[in-house]
Amino acid sequence: SMPRAFSKAGLTRINCGVVLLSLQRHELELARRFMAKWVYVSYQVLTGGDNVDPESTSVWKVWQEMLLNEFRGTDQAGLVLLVCSYNIEQLFELLGWGPGKCRVCEEDVEASLALFADELPLPIRFRAFPAFSLNHPEAMVDGAFAPDLHIVHLKGLWWRAVLNQGLLIRDATRSPNWHRDALALQRLVSETWQMALPPDIR
Repeated sequence: SMPRAFSKAGLTRINCGVVLLSLQRHELELARRFMAKWVYVSYQVLTGGDNVDPESTSVWKVWQEMLLNEFRGTDQAGLVLLVCSYNIEQLFELLGWGPGKCRVCEEDVEASLALFADELPLPIRFRAFPAFSLNHPEAMVDGAFAPDLHIVHLKGLWWRAVLNQGLLIRDATRSPNWHRDALALQRLVSETWQMALPPDIR
């Protein structure tokens, strides 16, 4: 699963800040192969395939030119190639922007990630979710979480001051009131964690 936003060409832009892997029993090797494939593909996009055979270099350079800036990063571009099974003609079907235009946003999409003739099949199912549900900004006017929130990401200088120094600062872009639920959740998680620790290291 991948958070998503908007790209220049009218595609759904995949973000990689939060990626969830859903595993069944005995699928750890599949997850390992997926991560290794993602690393390999992202590296080839970054370098334009400079370290592969000359016949393959041209296609990596095409993918680099088409995807790297469009998706604002190497890992994002690599993940896009995996989602479309290296067939970029499918991008507007799989990652179009708008209701009914992004298939991976509405249903699981199975991709084939095997890249070499002698490679074992590597089928992976992808699903994209709105960025706010997996990487929530947590600053809301009334401080309340949305009902479809999954993960709260406490990030930025404001939260560093709260967590490291215990300071609650109010300025033009941040207010403790806008973080009411996030502050309460952080305190609950912190206290639960502390109570679970042995007394001598609390």
